[in-house]
Amino acid sequence: ILWAVDHDIAIVNLSFGTTNAAHIPLFDEVLATARDAGVLVVSAAPQASTTWYPGALPGALGVEADAALARTGVLLTD
Repeated sequence: ILWAVDHDIAIVNLSFGTTNAAHIPLFDEVLATARDAGVLVVSAAPQASTTWYPGALPGALGVEADAALARTGVLLTD
């Protein structure tokens, strides 16, 4: 994420997340830096009873997969 900030990248897509809450302080710091630089960070969102970081944190856009949705389709929800 910091590399993206340093190289003027607009969007970082993290196609993963971690459930390890010990990473929250580092993610908070890095996400604040990214936000201040105008970098959008996309990551796995909480699903069911599992909380995924950094997607669950302020400063990240959490997204989730929908196996029923065709790979060529897009489903937008509130």
